[in-house]
Amino acid sequence: MKPSQVALTINVDRKKLLMVTLSVFIASNGLMFISPSYETTLWIRIIQGVSGGIATVVAMAVATRLVEKERRGRAIGIILMGLSSSLVLGVPIGTFYTIYLYYAFLASHIYSFHYRN
Repeated sequence: MKPSQVALTINVDRKKLLMVTLSVFIASNGLMFISPSYETTLWIRIIQGVSGGIATVVAMAVATRLVEKERRGRAIGIILMGLSSSLVLGVPIGTFYTIYLYYAFLASHIYSFHYRN
């Protein structure tokens, strides 16, 4: 998190900040789906980066406050393991479903076009 982001969020309740940043991140994923141009996609990715970065840092801060002092490292480790796992597993799974659904979509259109005539 950049110092400017820390200065803007220093007096905000951490739970509310976490909920808002996660909501912005989820909404920006929906906007990415309907993005009409490259420029719009670029701005949405910037919003995703800022909201995801803030959410990660705030989640680690909240996690360290929720557990006893001896387990703070474990709490941060679990959060970082979840982020790493989502990248390692999410990209191949997303690619698989994209390829599968695209081919299923293509095959259904070819099939319907072929038997329509």
